[in-house]
Amino acid sequence: MELRLIESTNEFTHLALVGRLDIAGVGAIDTKFTGYTSSRQKTALVDVSAVTLISSLGIRLLLSAAKSLEANGARLVLIHPHPSIREALKLSAIDQIIPIAENKDDALGLAKA
Repeated sequence: MELRLIESTNEFTHLALVGRLDIAGVGAIDTKFTGYTSSRQKTALVDVSAVTLISSLGIRLLLSAAKSLEANGARLVLIHPHPSIREALKLSAIDQIIPIAENKDDALGLAKA
C-alpha cells in the first residue's frame, strides 16, 4: 500500500491510496494517514481509484479518520472508488457516513455540504 500526498492547502488535504487496504496495507500507512487526516483537522479528500482491495481493517481506518474529522468540523470524502470497492463500501454501509464523489470538484462540494 502506498500513500501519496497530492495537495495540502489551508482548506483541505488531498491524498491518494494505491494498492491493497488489507492488514499489511493498513499497517504500512496507518500512522502517516492519521497524520495527514485526523491530526490536521481539515477536510481530507482521499482518492481511492487505485485501491484494489479493502478489508474490514481498511474500512475501520477510513471510518476512524472520518469520525475524528467530523468531531472537529471537517469531513473525509472518498474519490472515485473502483466498482468492487464501491460495492464493499456500500455493503458495510460506510457510504452512509463517508461521502463518495467521482472527482475532486464534487468531493469539495460534498465536503462543504
